[in-house]
Amino acid sequence: MAGPRYGRALVKVSGEALAGDQEFGFDAATMKTIAEDLIAAAKAGTGIAVVVGGGNIFRGRQIAGIGLSRVDADAIGRLATVMNAIALAGQINALGHPAVALSAEPVPEALDVYTVRHALAHLAAGKIVVLGGGIGVPLLTTDTTATMRAVELGCDVVLKGTNVDGIYSADPKRDPTAVRFDRLTADEAIARDLKVMDTAAFALARENRLPIIVFWRRRVGAGGRGPMHRGHRLTAPVTFPRIPPRNLQEAYPMAASPTFDLGDLTRRMQSSIASFKHELGTLRTGRASPNLLDPIQVEAYGQSMHINQVATVSVPEPRLLSVQVWDRAMVGPVEKAIRESSLGLNPQTEGQVIRLRIPELTQDRRKDMVKVAHKYAEGARVAIRHIRRDGMDILKAKEKDHSMSEDENVRAADQVQKETDKHIAEIDQLLAQKEKEIMTV
Repeated sequence: MAGPRYGRALVKVSGEALAGDQEFGFDAATMKTIAEDLIAAAKAGTGIAVVVGGGNIFRGRQIAGIGLSRVDADAIGRLATVMNAIALAGQINALGHPAVALSAEPVPEALDVYTVRHALAHLAAGKIVVLGGGIGVPLLTTDTTATMRAVELGCDVVLKGTNVDGIYSADPKRDPTAVRFDRLTADEAIARDLKVMDTAAFALARENRLPIIVFWRRRVGAGGRGPMHRGHRLTAPVTFPRIPPRNLQEAYPMAASPTFDLGDLTRRMQSSIASFKHELGTLRTGRASPNLLDPIQVEAYGQSMHINQVATVSVPEPRLLSVQVWDRAMVGPVEKAIRESSLGLNPQTEGQVIRLRIPELTQDRRKDMVKVAHKYAEGARVAIRHIRRDGMDILKAKEKDHSMSEDENVRAADQVQKETDKHIAEIDQLLAQKEKEIMTV
């Protein structure tokens, strides 16, 4: 039985791609086509994560002459990628497939903060995960971000779209003598100083033996709808004998005869519940929970890290969090990150231990938290319904090709509906418990 070529893939989408033929902003037709491509790949059974650039909103040359440092310019660029992540995830959701935007640059009012655990939970629930904010620090490109996230999330391949039909020794639009390569190693790309990706991305791919496939994203209206065209592979030093795909859908062929697996649908629903539980755990209720600190990132060792990567968080009392920082030099940065967060906590430091007394919430703040909990619950319900739809689509296909009897089909559909009802009821129960917890003074 034919299956997807890769179990999980990281797709790098440039900001310029989202603009289509426009100089800046978003092109509606292009956005829709990109979203449809990603959905087609996800429906073929592959986990899809996406890293977006920000060139359609902000480019470095815009600030030339106004005195901004590279660090400040990179901060603006990261915020541009956050906006693109929200827009692309919204377009995917609007087309009926679950997607979530996560950001390494904390913007908690707009989207959740990226963590590996969050992203993996969403991927396990069948969502397309769109990543913005780079890795939260300056001086690194979104190409490096894409390669790094692919390694973190256990992706089998990085797919990078370009505006030319492959990898060249120079820009073929400017240099007619440019030589086109069908296949390269990361070492060769670094030695030739090829500009298709930056050196840091190549090096990371080489160290982790991660293949990169470069494909030509044709603009909508330029000779047809198919935006993914003629893939060309850039590999690590090992040999990958597979033929590169001509388009993204070809990389993820649908099985000729889809298999109905109630257990798989149930596991996906359970993953959605687990993700919902984690989201509820990040809501402040007046009681201490280690999950409260998940959105906070600390500037540590030249990069942005989550608190649980530099300290141990525990709950010695119902309204007290204890943060045991491992490295004495990191106590100041951790304390600063907590003070500057939106949690409203006042750290008290003794040596390498930071204590956080959880204050009582005001009534208005409690009502705001309930609204957020309801938002999370609706997102979880939508994810469950999408999983149900996937199961029903398989049953319809089996009914059409007569590979399942009518009675078997009816029984299977009834089982899917029962699982759907059970998991939505669990979401409602968890929401009611959380609402009671939040509103209890």
